[in-house]
Amino acid sequence: MNASGVDGPRWDRRRLRQAAKDILAAGLHAADPARLVMRHLRVDGNVLHVAGSTYRFGKRGRLVVVSAGKAASAMGRAAEELLGERMAEAIAVDSSAPAQP
Repeated sequence: MNASGVDGPRWDRRRLRQAAKDILAAGLHAADPARLVMRHLRVDGNVLHVAGSTYRFGKRGRLVVVSAGKAASAMGRAAEELLGERMAEAIAVDSSAPAQP
């Protein structure tokens, strides 16, 4: 047991900073909008799976993607990457700085 009455190494300033960095990195990774889109959007042949819901693509149907909010650009790019040619049109309404194409 150390002087604070807790087993294990002492939490000095360096260790606290590293722990804070690790916690921030984990939070940013968990909230990454592109990663979340990739996780919840899937195409299997003629079927689109979106966060637990399933939709069938029509023979000549159109798929339009709409994203809004601070992460709209990142979400739209991720959807475009996943959907490819199936996506007919898209709009992203983003209040943050312009995204890189």
